[in-house]
Amino acid sequence: MGNLMSTIRIDDKSGQAYIPKDYRESGFIGDADVIFHDLVLILIKPGVPRESAVKCLRNVLRRLEQLVEYESNNKPTPHTRS
Repeated sequence: MGNLMSTIRIDDKSGQAYIPKDYRESGFIGDADVIFHDLVLILIKPGVPRESAVKCLRNVLRRLEQLVEYESNNKPTPHTRS
């Protein structure tokens, strides 16, 4: 498993996003499924069964909740937005 959070840069004029090489090497190439909801954009690796994506999202949610708890008790991480 990789880091919970990183940065993907999206160009405001072209709308193109740079996906880091290590993500592409792990299979994030081609047409990825996207879930968008107000504040969150989720990319699902091409070919991943929906059941597997749901299990993964549950794990990500737990990790994100742990990160929020950690940050509430410590110095925020570089990816924290105020």
